[in-house]
Amino acid sequence: MSVRSFTSETTVRLGDVARDGTIRLAALARHLQDVAFDDVRDAGLGGDGNWVVRRVALDVDGLPGFGERIRLETSCTGIGPRWAERVTDVRGRRGAHVASRALWVFVDASGRPRALPAEFRDRYPVPDERTRISPKLHHPGPPASVSRHPWPLRAADFDVMGHMNNAAYWDPIDDEVAARAGTDLRRAELEYRAGIAPGDAVTVAMERPVGEGPLRVWLESGGEVRASAQVWGR
Repeated sequence: MSVRSFTSETTVRLGDVARDGTIRLAALARHLQDVAFDDVRDAGLGGDGNWVVRRVALDVDGLPGFGERIRLETSCTGIGPRWAERVTDVRGRRGAHVASRALWVFVDASGRPRALPAEFRDRYPVPDERTRISPKLHHPGPPASVSRHPWPLRAADFDVMGHMNNAAYWDPIDDEVAARAGTDLRRAELEYRAGIAPGDAVTVAMERPVGEGPLRVWLESGGEVRASAQVWGR
């Protein structure tokens, strides 16, 4: 069985990086989103529904830096009835390496999950044991004692589907990481539970790491967790 892969190259620009010169997680998420979109279009499946991310995990050996040329190679590694798993390998010419594993849900114009197109399995063949990928989420909810602060929304956070773009959810995580100057990221996870719409009042809840445990961040609105993140340093 020949697994389809798609590659693209780009350069880490000034607007992508934090003050330390390494790429922000939100910017990295945009690059991952772009290569996934380009792959689907290249496979001839564009225009037949949309994809929304359900969860993503980043294993970091080294973040790309300003001006670094990076190569992104992506492939589909598992499928379910209405979702698919995508692995993307990001490598920089100066030694950066990030491995991303994400689960994307296929939705119709109203945002409801729909069955994968019939030709999807032909374009993206996977082994039989990888046809039962679960969309289950694993992060715990926030304890009552966590600190909270409001998170202002911007027009730039929203895309043509009318909800906050998946990359924008990483912005408050970038803020928390930046507040811990010198953090050497090892792994970051983000789980998306529900969309955030223009006009929603969003609160960020945060639990500081204990020992070797992760920094935990929750985005809440209307009394519900809309997304959660866990970030580990070295």
